[in-house]
Amino acid sequence: LTAVTFADGAERTCHGLLVPVTLHQRSALAEQLGAAAAEPGHVAVDAVEVDPTFHTSVPGLFAAGDVSSQMPSVANAVAAGSSAAAMIVHDLVAEAHPVAPAGAGADAAR
Repeated sequence: LTAVTFADGAERTCHGLLVPVTLHQRSALAEQLGAAAAEPGHVAVDAVEVDPTFHTSVPGLFAAGDVSSQMPSVANAVAAGSSAAAMIVHDLVAEAHPVAPAGAGADAAR
């Protein structure tokens, strides 16, 4: 048991204590590359803003895991990393093999 003393001098005995944690990025790389920051969250105050496909505001720059999460966790970071990798491969394949818009093939054949 631990006693907590409040500013007004009152005390309260407790078995445990929850302390709020604020996480900050340990690297300025995303910021240096020009990636926009997401709105500050309750846990992560300076996450990188990403869209649902993990693109940042910088073309060709992706972010995943704790750097882009408002609620960091190992499980979320692993899942986000896997999904971001799939999006990167998708973009690289699309860049290497462009697909003509629907209907463009018929006009091109004439």
